[in-house]
Amino acid sequence: IFAFEGNIHAVDNLGATTSIGTHDSGATAVRFENVDDKTIWVDGQSAAQWYDGAVVTNINNVPGTPDGVIVHQNRLFFIYSKENKVAWSGLYSFESYRNVDFFYVPSPKSSDHITAYRVFQDNLYVMTHETKHIVLGTSLSNFTRREAVGTKGAVCQEATAVDRNYRSFMPDDKHI
Repeated sequence: IFAFEGNIHAVDNLGATTSIGTHDSGATAVRFENVDDKTIWVDGQSAAQWYDGAVVTNINNVPGTPDGVIVHQNRLFFIYSKENKVAWSGLYSFESYRNVDFFYVPSPKSSDHITAYRVFQDNLYVMTHETKHIVLGTSLSNFTRREAVGTKGAVCQEATAVDRNYRSFMPDDKHI
């Protein structure tokens, strides 16, 4: 599945391409995630959507227009980088969003906006241009966010990567 010129396209096993949905053509990025046999996409301009292999629908109850999405701790986390906000779904309940299930990174009025996010060694890392934050825990009752050591964050989501042992990213100084 990929985004091109305002459309979301799926490629089957034989290489045939089919348009399955749309995204806002003014979006600077379309980001994808997979969970529960569904592909989710967000573009920061329109509602979060998912594709179950047959039908594209808006994900019910997702607030606003997120520009990032990631699966962590069996929940969907939606990123709202302009607001520095991270909201999450209920446990295995990807259409359940309570108005108390969110936090800010680093703070709601900070001019240092969220630029990237990755799961690494069972923790969620949320980065801004200048900082890195680690989210520990599994639910609202025990989520803890703390700033990681260092003064560099990532330039964007696409300039980050993780594997089993390393978390790599490109900060503003362009050094990996």
